Amino acid sequence: MLTDFIMKNISVILNIVLIIAVAILYFFQFSVQDTDTMATDIKYVRDTAMDGYAAEMSIVFINVDSLLEKYQLSIDLNDRMLKRKNKLSGELERKVKAFEQEYINFQEKYQRGGFLSQQSLEAEQQKLLQKDQELKQLEYDLTNQFVQEQQDLTIQLHDSISGFLKEFNNDRRYMFIMSHAFGGNLLYADESLDITDTIISALNKRYEYQKELEKDN
Repeated sequence: MLTDFIMKNISVILNIVLIIAVAILYFFQFSVQDTDTMATDIKYVRDTAMDGYAAEMSIVFINVDSLLEKYQLSIDLNDRMLKRKNKLSGELERKVKAFEQEYINFQEKYQRGGFLSQQSLEAEQQKLLQKDQELKQLEYDLTNQFVQEQQDLTIQLHDSISGFLKEFNNDRRYMFIMSHAFGGNLLYADESLDITDTIISALNKRYEYQKELEKDN
């Protein structure tokens, strides 16, 4: 009798333990599933939010140093300014050398007593002083002229690039197209955001096309 009672109770206890174990396994199984689902949901919400943020805040950059170095219009304008600078410098240098020779001639004439009177000496001195002032004014004018021409060409280059970027981004795929140069404000950017080569290639194609049109006209 006692044995039957003990065996019966053990069976009941085992059944209770089994039920508890099954309940625990069920709880953990669905808890893990819920946790995985929650993590997936969180990732989805985060990625969706980031995708929306990236779409709204899409930013790329252009390396200006490379652009100016490889954009053919920039190369042509730089060559034009270099030739212009050499021309203006050559013009000024010729006038300066001519003045220096006149001054040397004046010194030699003065040393050998070639001036017949003090009045002729002073007249020659005044003439040299006048030419010296004219040369200084010429240097000032040529410098200003060169600076102005350089500014005009810089504006032309800037308008060419900025105008193209408006066309390039007419679908508003980017909110910001930033410039990056050595020593500039942009300290770091992912290389995937660099569209320099794309812009240079497109700019050069457009520039060559425009040059062909000018030839035909």
